[in-house]
Amino acid sequence: MFLYLFGLPAAGKNYVGEVLAEAFGYTFYDGDLDLTDELRDAVREGRPFTDPMRDRFYAALVERIAALRRDHADLAFCQATFKERHRAQMAAAFPGRGLRAGGGG
Repeated sequence: MFLYLFGLPAAGKNYVGEVLAEAFGYTFYDGDLDLTDELRDAVREGRPFTDPMRDRFYAALVERIAALRRDHADLAFCQATFKERHRAQMAAAFPGRGLRAGGGG
């Protein structure tokens, strides 16, 4: 099963992912490990993320998740996903019972 854990920063996504890994054998992956250089530069320089920057990042996340799912049947993936369109992008890329888009943004 694929679980996409999203929410506000410091909401407990990593904690839940680690529990899923330890207690239930899920592979856990934190999407922040794939932050693009331009996002890292923006954080370092105190600049806000632009929509095109986020779009490139989420395209890369879709590729990362697809690669991980090929090797791991049970995957918990976390990312603070603020925009509804990015949640919908993930739901469309990985349809099924394990992922639902919803909420504001």
